[in-house]
Amino acid sequence: GRSISAAAALLRGYNSVCPLSEEERKHLLLLIACRLSCSVTLGAYSFQQNPENEYLLLHALPAWDTLDLIWGTDEVRREEMAKLLSGVFDLACSSQVDPDAEIINCCDLSFPDPSIADPLSEMRVALVDDPTRPTKRRRSTFR
Repeated sequence: GRSISAAAALLRGYNSVCPLSEEERKHLLLLIACRLSCSVTLGAYSFQQNPENEYLLLHALPAWDTLDLIWGTDEVRREEMAKLLSGVFDLACSSQVDPDAEIINCCDLSFPDPSIADPLSEMRVALVDDPTRPTKRRRSTFR
């Protein structure tokens, strides 16, 4: 249910060590779809060769679901998803990571995949659009 968030967090970590150029980020969606396609194809072939080994199917359904989510057969939906994912990838790569930190903060990348129902989405939209809502202030830290 959070495959996009997980991919963005992985990308943030990778990008903190080996920054990707804008040109490289532009091709991420295609590369992810290719990798998932290879995975499901090899898994299906392996299962056909050894049908008793159900372990080979463990990741098949989530991979197919993710492939359908990001690529699918609906061209309009694919273009919309590409724009959304490009924004997520840009967000993942734009964050400055403290090189001395043991853990990379990815709180801003935590959200459910679009295929998962989000019962709080209407509330979030209402809160974001409410101009009377007070903004949170950070506590100052004293040393």
